[in-house]
Amino acid sequence: MSMWDALRKVEERHAELNRLLADPDVTRDPRRLRDLARERAALDQTMAALADYRRVEATPSSPIWRAPSCRSSRPGSPRSRPASRSCCCRAIPTMTRT
Repeated sequence: MSMWDALRKVEERHAELNRLLADPDVTRDPRRLRDLARERAALDQTMAALADYRRVEATPSSPIWRAPSCRSSRPGSPRSRPASRSCCCRAIPTMTRT
């Protein structure tokens, strides 16, 4: 099982726990409610880290995130470019030399 498969299972379990914790039958049973709430709390940090990862992956805001195949990040390429010029692989402004 890959890391992404394991994270997908954690994500599915977290969603299931949220559904269960909203169920009136579960809220009537204090022990079950406590156990489910503890299990969900144990997964919260993993879910927050996964959400942060997805946010960073979806919105690259720095030339650091350019693909290695990008011409402007190849060794020997000029490092000083106009601020309006975009990277060849994405529409990300390139860094300029100060």
